[in-house]
Amino acid sequence: MKGRRTGFTLIEVSLFLAVTALLFFGVTLGVRGSIFQQRYTDSVQNFAEFLRSAYSETMNVEHAGTGRTEQAVYGKMITFGEAYDLNGNKISDGDNRVFSYTVVGSIGDIGSGDVIGSLKTLNANVAVKDGSTYRLAGITQEYVPRWGAGIQTTAGYSSGYKPFKGTLLIVRHPRSGTVYTFYYSATIEVNGIMRGNNTAAKRDLLVSKLTTTNFVAKELDFCINPSGAAKTNTRRDIRLVENARNASGIEIINQDSAENRCK
Repeated sequence: MKGRRTGFTLIEVSLFLAVTALLFFGVTLGVRGSIFQQRYTDSVQNFAEFLRSAYSETMNVEHAGTGRTEQAVYGKMITFGEAYDLNGNKISDGDNRVFSYTVVGSIGDIGSGDVIGSLKTLNANVAVKDGSTYRLAGITQEYVPRWGAGIQTTAGYSSGYKPFKGTLLIVRHPRSGTVYTFYYSATIEVNGIMRGNNTAAKRDLLVSKLTTTNFVAKELDFCINPSGAAKTNTRRDIRLVENARNASGIEIINQDSAENRCK
């Protein structure tokens, strides 16, 4: 009687290992893809929430005081593309840090002018005089996109992805309290000015730029790149509608939508 065969042949073992390896790599790639997507979604949602918080703080100013009774809080100024951080350190190229400052101004007669003219009349600024020097007013925030994401313009990869730059102003009208949103294509270098010794530049930091030629109401698209500045087929569009009045003016456009200008 022939003996019964036990164990597995070399071919059977090889097939088992091959199938196991394929399953392992399939699961690993799936997990990595899932983690990447979750992180990307988080970075998009987090930036949208950052913008929404600026409207909330503009409409509810009780927690953004200046400590000076002769001044009022009128809103927020957000800068993209500054050269220095809050500590006066040089920001490297490709760094997507964003800064949010409290806009304050005097309390007094503003006449019947538009919101930009009214704020200019009230010497609106993001810095206040403290003794013989100037300091940033109210609450200042430095925002860094999560998971290394990049905040870019709608320019595509073939044109060279371009970091979003400029100055966003979200302010209340001193008389009516209506919220307005304006964009200035130039970046106001707040931290660069504050680290210097030019007192006049600090005093006029914002008010000198407050014209209806500089600050205009327009629709904006922030393209969130999950890979920083690297080439990608996935950029999500966060749209700020023209002259948004509140946080509902911030829209996250579906990735596959024809409305997505960041493809």
